[in-house]
Order: sequence, then structure tokens, then C-alpha cells
Amino acid sequence: MTRGTFRRPEIQIQVEINIAAKRLTDKSFAEPLPALNRQPRLLPAATFTLLIGLLSLAAWFLLDGPCRTAHAQEQPLVAYAIENPAAEGPLMPWGLGPLAVWGSRSALPYHDGRGQDWLYIQDRTGWELHLRIPGELTPNDRSHAGYAFATPNDFWLWSGVLGRAALRHYRLNTQGARIESLTLVRETAKGDQNTRPGGLIALANGALVGAWHQFTYHEDRHLEIGFLYRSPDGRVSTLGPLRVPGRAGTPVATRWALVQHPGDGSIWAFLKRDSYREISAIRLTEDGGRLRVESIVADFIHRRAGLHTPESEFPYLAAVADLQRKVILLAYQNSRQQIFHVADSEGNLVAGVCPEPAGGRLAPHAFAKSAQISIAEIHADGRTSFVDLPAYTERVRPFGLAVEDDIWLMFEAATCRAQGPGAVFTNDEILLTRRRESWLAPQRIGRAETVNNTLAAHIFFNPEWPQFVVRLANGRLHTIERR
Repeated sequence: MTRGTFRRPEIQIQVEINIAAKRLTDKSFAEPLPALNRQPRLLPAATFTLLIGLLSLAAWFLLDGPCRTAHAQEQPLVAYAIENPAAEGPLMPWGLGPLAVWGSRSALPYHDGRGQDWLYIQDRTGWELHLRIPGELTPNDRSHAGYAFATPNDFWLWSGVLGRAALRHYRLNTQGARIESLTLVRETAKGDQNTRPGGLIALANGALVGAWHQFTYHEDRHLEIGFLYRSPDGRVSTLGPLRVPGRAGTPVATRWALVQHPGDGSIWAFLKRDSYREISAIRLTEDGGRLRVESIVADFIHRRAGLHTPESEFPYLAAVADLQRKVILLAYQNSRQQIFHVADSEGNLVAGVCPEPAGGRLAPHAFAKSAQISIAEIHADGRTSFVDLPAYTERVRPFGLAVEDDIWLMFEAATCRAQGPGAVFTNDEILLTRRRESWLAPQRIGRAETVNNTLAAHIFFNPEWPQFVVRLANGRLHTIERR
């Protein structure tokens, strides 16, 4: 364990844009604001006073240090580099995407250069702590990991593949108000060699719901799924196997997103199968300390949704509850696609919108495709409307979604970047934008660190307020959050 401390932000980012600010269009999206690693730009005092007096002027600016004050009507974004003096080497987070949240606290597991696993806990006030996760977790144990708090001191982990899927219960040991350590209470094996966990969420009453599917092919292409349920009184049960009908396409590789509906408390599980054009939805309710299936809709968002049809390959899914408007927000890459380049077996460019790179050939069989993002707004009765983001990201890459007053979206922009006489495809420039009546101009966060492993460029997000965790090109893990 490392002793709890209060973090000093590297910078604060003022993100309020008033009514005179430039609204987002396809053209304006390519004009992001200054990167985080630039020096803060401080306005002269007279100019600052004038801007405060003229509330109709835009106020994008950076403030240096935690003691500066932000716009009176807007909380700033702050950026922290996450550091653990007791760890060795780079901090590599793992999991499916959403952070575990309880009240103003969030948590994210990671491992260091020695392979030791840690749980990073932080509070929205700025307090943070690193706890060693007891036992030995292998890369297999970290796979498909979902995690959640059932109480302030009960942390649960649902993860694993290849016959080692397990539900683990950890206890945060406290002395007074101080958290001292983490203890493994129980580890329970689940499923078989084909079981793939699909996430874990906490419900408003302290219950937990986890999802899984079987990585098994069936002739009629149905997908076999199931759910874990930990009731508020601590009993753990399972629901399944259940069948989700299938059609042409790869039937087993599956993305998941779980969320509780703020309108009626029902639990929604969304899944997207590789090569399918549909997102399926399972609606569940709690009944006498158990889960009950209300409906299974295999084509909840289907191929007739026009440009909001899901991307046909393996788009990422992110779901959050909009407490103010009582809807679920479900984001995913859609069918508005753009192929950046395709190379033959010798690396020659044969198709794509990006010109041939300055160095000549690409890697053999190189392929890069992007898609735009749709956000479905889902009411408790299933009525759905759509919001779209007019920017491209890689068609399978994770992104972050949050809602608080507005919709917040952090993603990696996919572009052709000039390099000498040619261009190269890149998708590691991270942007953060928010939507009011329309999308506001994005904030450039920096470039993602993409070297170490596939999770190095993963964007982890808080499902309850704007907070995003990502590794940047300087090799350090950062949290960017609204305070």
C-alpha cells in the first residue's frame, strides 16, 4: 500500500464555452485547442477582466496550478499523472473500460513492470491511494475484467478466460476513516473453458450484475449468454443459459455494455457480435432477490437504422445513465466508414483515402478503417433517438463516455497526417469534446501511448461523472476529470 495523498494537477483546463463560442461542424472539428503538454497560456489582467465583464465572449484558456480559480459558472477539467512510488516501471491498466464507482470514489486496477497488481483508488476531491491486490493474477485472470463496488469497502472483480473465469470478492480494510489494505475474501470459479465475462456493474441498491457469453459456435448461430447476480443481502446466483438468436456473421466474438436504467431501475445488457449489423438488448429486472428476464431483442439497433446502423465488424460499446433526462446513452461506432489504406502482400498501397506514405510501402497487408460514433438515447420503454459525432475514430478502438449536464466523449481521432510528400494513417491523437445543443470544439489531450500492449491506448471512463484515464505518449498514466 502507498499512503493516501492529495494529487496536484499538472494543469487545469477551462472548458466552459458560452453562447458566442464556435459550434462544432465537420470542418471545425479539425481545429482542436492547445495540447496538454504545452505551456499554460495566461491572459493579461486587463483582458481577463474585460472577458469576465463580457459574458458573451468565448473563454477557452488554461490555468496553472490547483490554486487558480476557474470561470465562476464552470468547474474546470484537471489532468493528473498517476504515480505510485512503490511500483516499478510503467503502470499498465487493465479491464473492459468503465471504472468502479462508489459515491465520489472511483477505482482502476493496473499492474507494474514487475507484474505486481495494484488497485488505484481516487476521490473526486483529489485524494488518491494505491493498494496491492493480494495473490497472483496472470494475464488470463486480467482478461475480460469488469469490476465494481458493492459497498464502500467491498470490491468485486469478474474476469478470466480459458476455463479460469472467476468472481473475486475483496475487502478494503480500514482503521477509522483510513483505508489500510486490500484482502481477498473469496474466489469462485465460474463457467468452463469457453466462458467469456462481459462486464460487471453495481446497482443503486448495492446489488451486482455481471454478464458472460459462451465462445461456442452453434449451427443455428445463436449465442449462449448468462448473468451473475449478487443480491443486496449478499447471495450470489446465476441466470442462464439464455439464447440470443443469430444470423449470418461470426457468431461468438462479442462486445458488452451493462447499465441500470435511471427511469425505472431496470437493468439493460447490450451486446454486439463480430460481423453482425445489429446490437442486441436484454432487459432484466430484480424480483425477490433474483434476476428476471423481461425481454431479449436480437436486433434492438438494426441494419435499418440508416447511418446509425452499427459498424459491421467489432465496434466498442459504452453505456451510461443520464440521471437528469432519465435515459440510457449507448455509444458505438456506426456504419459511416472510411477506409484509410489497404496494402497488398508486398506493402503496396492498393486502396484507401490516404496518399501513399513518404517512405513508400506500407507493412504487408496493412489495413486501416475508421468510423463515426453514434449515441443512442434509450427511454425505459425502449423508444430510441440518436445523436452522432461528426468525426472519425478507428472502427474498433475503445473510447470514453460520460454525462453530467452535457454529454462528454473522449476518443482517438483517425486522420491522414502529412509526412513529406505523402501521408500516413494515425489514430492516436486523443480529443475530448462535449455536447450541449450541438458538439463544442474539441480539446486536444495529447497522443496515446500505443507501444507496450493493446491496453496501453485504452480509454477508461467513469460512468457517473466526467473522468477519463489514459496512457499518453510520455509513457505515463493520466486521469483527466471534471472537478
